[in-house]
Amino acid sequence: MTRTPPPDSVLRKVRRLLEEFTGATAILGATDLARRTGLAKTTVTRLMAELDEVGLVRRRGTRYELGPFFFELGQRVPWTRDLRVLAMPHLRRLAALSGETALIAFPGTHETLFLEQYVGQHSDGIALQVIEGRAPFHAGASGKVLLAFGEPEFVARVLAAPLTRRTPKTIVHPIPLQAELESIRRVGYAIERQELMLGHAAVAAPVLRGGRAVAALTLMGPVTSFDPAAFTATVRDAARELAESFSHVSSL
Repeated sequence: MTRTPPPDSVLRKVRRLLEEFTGATAILGATDLARRTGLAKTTVTRLMAELDEVGLVRRRGTRYELGPFFFELGQRVPWTRDLRVLAMPHLRRLAALSGETALIAFPGTHETLFLEQYVGQHSDGIALQVIEGRAPFHAGASGKVLLAFGEPEFVARVLAAPLTRRTPKTIVHPIPLQAELESIRRVGYAIERQELMLGHAAVAAPVLRGGRAVAALTLMGPVTSFDPAAFTATVRDAARELAESFSHVSSL
């Protein structure tokens, strides 16, 4: 029988601490971590010292950052590693055809994670840097595709949480978002214009396994020169081909 750690377990506290390290808050001190997590500062100080000792975080003066072990660990996850390798020729081809940025996105615990990109001749690749490689599920074509073809429990959890506004065009109400997700399921792709980042548009299609999205292939470019609707079939076909290749990989 599976045992769930109690709410106040050391493991859960450690996870709460580690989740606070993001692109925007890559280096944090004990006081910041205590304030953000609600944990006692003495507890934070003790746990961070232990994490530093075993190499999971690295101390920089009075503050901490994630250690390189997390990168190494991430490279060992079989299915994401395999899928990233298989996606490379598709990303390269999409970037060459469009001249824009092609990306592959994965569903993280709380956000969409962009793990690979290819930059076309018309793109400077700055968009991924601006959003720091992650985005809310409800904002952007990639996240909405992952939601539309995600597990019902996952979708319900996202819709039940506050939907933050990234731009004036971001959908922040559950009812219109649910209607769009239904439309995405029907057509097999998502299009967004300036919902995630002002000045940019995107089209994304799901990489399916067992009817659920394990990733999303995405093209992103400036709204002034990139028409996402012109690439729906191309992106959808590439995602379908990638899913077929991935179906022969036995690591998942």
